[in-house]
Amino acid sequence: MKCDVVFLTKNSNKPVLHDCIRALYANVNVNRLLVIDEGSTDGTLDLVSAYPNVETHQTKGGRAVARQRGIDLVETEWHMQLDSDIVLCDDWQAKAEKLIADDVGAIWGCDIPGNPRILHRVIPMQFVRHLDVPGLMIRNAMTRDRGNTNDTLIRTEVVKDIRIPSDLHVFEDWYIRKHIEDKGYRFVLAREPFCLHYSEPSFSNESCAQMASLQKKYGRQSFLTTAKYFLLGPAKCAAILALTRDREAASDQWHYYWRVFKARLKLEVDELLESNPR
Repeated sequence: MKCDVVFLTKNSNKPVLHDCIRALYANVNVNRLLVIDEGSTDGTLDLVSAYPNVETHQTKGGRAVARQRGIDLVETEWHMQLDSDIVLCDDWQAKAEKLIADDVGAIWGCDIPGNPRILHRVIPMQFVRHLDVPGLMIRNAMTRDRGNTNDTLIRTEVVKDIRIPSDLHVFEDWYIRKHIEDKGYRFVLAREPFCLHYSEPSFSNESCAQMASLQKKYGRQSFLTTAKYFLLGPAKCAAILALTRDREAASDQWHYYWRVFKARLKLEVDELLESNPR
């Protein structure tokens, strides 16, 4: 079957983008590549426009707005959500189609970290959970507060009425998954197909504060859970160093735990002071 592909970009012209687009056209029957771009100035649009059946649409307002725009434009019965730092496995669509059933609303292909700094943060959990990397990623997808739309085939009719809150800059994928499951459809988490995910970690104070705010507003993670991760953080960072000797990966992990906890603690204290004024 032919699929429209929703493809979010914002200065995405990095080395992996070439492989991303090549793998997409080699392994998915693309009806239209719907490029939803937020003002790229680095040649991203020149690169993707060299491929067939490309439509470019400009947006402002972040990932939630861009994701909504893409869904509104989709016309095929099933469509794909694809991020620009993903390289699909061989026969991605053929493997995904084998999982289609009447009660399936979406099929997510397991994302295996392609960036060593991300992979090294996962490795200690192999010893704790006694799982391989794909097994860990699927377990995380089952329990974490994200929706995993990085390489996902979606039944279009199920999401045509969705209206993603515009402030969900990092949890718009969770909202899509929730919408699908609330309608009684399964969101399938598959070992096959899979992709390599070359995400670049960014745990600035600003991004972590935004994540903490959205976690609280939308009930994605309790303060106690945030505190638990923070308290366990030193042990996990030590394990990353011991097993991989990757100081950057350990630093990424610590900055994430500490900055999200710090921002969340401030929100909780501010709320407490507001509810109990002197």
